Amino acid sequence: MSSTAPTDPRPWADVVGQEAAVAALQAALDAPVHAYLLLGPAGTGKMVAALSFAAGLLAAPESGSSDPDRAARLAMAGHHPDLAVVERTGAAISADQADEIVRRASRSATEGRRKVLVLDEFHLVQPAAAAKLLKTIEEPPVGTFFVVLAEEVTPELVTIASRCVRIDFRPLPTQVLADRLVAEGVDATRAARSPTPPTATSAGPACSPPTSDSPSASPPGGPCPGSSTAPATRPPVSPTSCGV
Repeated sequence: MSSTAPTDPRPWADVVGQEAAVAALQAALDAPVHAYLLLGPAGTGKMVAALSFAAGLLAAPESGSSDPDRAARLAMAGHHPDLAVVERTGAAISADQADEIVRRASRSATEGRRKVLVLDEFHLVQPAAAAKLLKTIEEPPVGTFFVVLAEEVTPELVTIASRCVRIDFRPLPTQVLADRLVAEGVDATRAARSPTPPTATSAGPACSPPTSDSPSASPPGGPCPGSSTAPATRPPVSPTSCGV
């Protein structure tokens, strides 16, 4: 489970300053496709958004859950039996970890008809691991959903990214961060001295449909809110940055 756990157990409550991304993910719950890429710098709320989205998927009537409130609560805490949050165990996500992800994806859901795999820090993935995961992420078993979190689309991630619906998370303004800290009880003077987050040099749409580098591949659904056929190019992020 990621250290970036929500402080508020309600879905979406802790996703701050990402209105467009939240709107796109909430709209996607009406007709979800197999894979989503949450893309943006560390500290922008991607993990909390992923857990909120998972809560919506696992509590929906289509999930077959007998207790939607319990399902959402467990998903937000990262403890739902049909939710797996996969974090790297070394410098990058390895081929062995990829094998385990494939095994998890092949298993039947425990409590309903859906399961969700959240893949954290996927900009740090070994080429061999990415190759092993491509087919599973592109065509997972029915009822299996992938939520991929990354700070940038690296060469190893390009093909997988093309099979996902992309949701962009923008750097948060300093004032938004300060207001959030004050709301959580941090002294206003200390909040005002909080470091300024990175400034975006480009901002893409909140959501864009998957593309394909293969003529035989087709997008997993129609356009989504705020979609764009040309995702914005983002500046490279240092691979030593590990937070989400």
